[in-house]
Amino acid sequence: MFTDTGFEIRAGVLPIEQARSLDSWNTTGMCATGSSDYEFEDVKIADAWTFEPLAPPRGDGDVFSAIPLWAQLGGSLASCAVGAARNMVERYIELATVKVPAGNITSMAERAPAQIALGEAAGLVQAASAVVTETVADVWAQGVAHIPFDNEDLARQRLGVVTGVRLAAQAIDILHDAAGMSSVTRDTVLDRCWRDVHTITQHVILTPARFEIAGRVLLGLDPASPVI
Repeated sequence: MFTDTGFEIRAGVLPIEQARSLDSWNTTGMCATGSSDYEFEDVKIADAWTFEPLAPPRGDGDVFSAIPLWAQLGGSLASCAVGAARNMVERYIELATVKVPAGNITSMAERAPAQIALGEAAGLVQAASAVVTETVADVWAQGVAHIPFDNEDLARQRLGVVTGVRLAAQAIDILHDAAGMSSVTRDTVLDRCWRDVHTITQHVILTPARFEIAGRVLLGLDPASPVI
């Protein structure tokens, strides 16, 4: 909404029975989230049922009230990316033990390229899990201690979840390539993991564009964005 002082982002709690689903969630991956848009017309909402999502946290209640909303977002989606990467590793191992690629007489599991791909991907998944776990733990600990979050804190949090998602996507890409045609068969787990993780990387708070904003903060510049 526009105000006398500029553009204001405001959120609120609205009666779902007065909403109309636009059925707009037609995506490559993460289809099960059902994240469609909803439209409200002529619905009056009391000010007490609205809030400013970008406002500084109050810090006078439970731990969630001490953590900025945008710092709370990202960890859950990043964990989905890590989970998809772990699933990809497990399904790839199952495939490698039984698949004999065309033109070969030995299974994938016995071939060096498949072994190298698995080793690299597994290492990337370990790294992704570690950075996401550490990032979420740090944010939670700061919230528990009710220590205010400055821009550098928010930048570190964003770097952690974005990096974790990118590492998970790299791991999946490696195994996607190594699995050959088995990874592009529609509705197989390998295909679904690939589609899901690349949908997650396009989320507004997890895209590579966040690196620029975090880099600006680390250089002592204004983030040039209301969401770090």
